[in-house]
Order: sequence, then C-alpha cells, then structure tokens
Amino acid sequence: MRILRDTFEASDFHHPVVTIGSYDGLHLGHQAIIKKVIKEAKEKGGESVVFTFEPHPVKVLHPHWDVPLITPYSKKILLLKEMGVDTVINYPFDQRLAKLSPEAFVEEVIYRRLRPLKVIVGYNFTFGRGKGGTAEDLRRWEPPWGSKSK
Repeated sequence: MRILRDTFEASDFHHPVVTIGSYDGLHLGHQAIIKKVIKEAKEKGGESVVFTFEPHPVKVLHPHWDVPLITPYSKKILLLKEMGVDTVINYPFDQRLAKLSPEAFVEEVIYRRLRPLKVIVGYNFTFGRGKGGTAEDLRRWEPPWGSKSK
C-alpha cells in the first residue's frame, strides 16, 4: 500500500476510485464505503484511494478540545492495508485547508490533483469551510472528464 502526503498530482494515479473522510474509528459504515471503493476500483481496472487528514480536523478547528482519536494513525494505516486499499493520502489539515470553500476544496484538491474516476462518500459527508459542502454537492460539481460521485 502506498502512503502519500501532499506531494502528488493526477499523473500519479491510474483511474482512481476515491473516498474522502477522517475515518477515525473505521466502524462498519466506514468499512462498507471503503470496501465499495476497493470493489469498484478493481472492476474498473483502477486503484482504490482513501483520502484522509492528518491531523484530524477537530485538532485544528478546535485546538483546545481534548478529543482523543478512536483509532491512532498507525492502527488506521494497518487496518486500511489489511482491507486491501491501494493508496492512502494522509493530507495535511491546516488553517488554510480549513478556510477553503467547498467548491475550492473539490476543484483544487480533489478534481485537479486526483482526477478521480469516481468519488464515494457516506450519506452524511460534509466538507469545506464550515462543513458547507455535501455529498450532493460532489455530484453536482462533477468535472468534465466524467468523474462520478456516489
């Protein structure tokens, strides 16, 4: 399994099927999404990509809160590897990223740098400044090369 930070570009991936989220805990709902990503990537001859954040966004957005992680980073990586994920992007979460509008996050970080074949997220997925973007927004903002969001 390949682990990346923020030094990647679209040419580093082959037909990526992507999921985005903090994935702290990797509960059954998370596992179902990730298994779907792996399955669809295999069916399409692509690679499965889990796009997650380090540190956890709550640590940046609310630094005075003492919220322990459910699953430490090393354990999360081990679990994702055991599940069969091809690539984990452990993207740095900082104030700059936190301030991006949902549209800017999708355009600048996801679509321009990954060019995903498909993005699969949970029904309650939110992203961007103030959690302003939703799974429905991902579907609405699909790029011209045919990426699909679910």
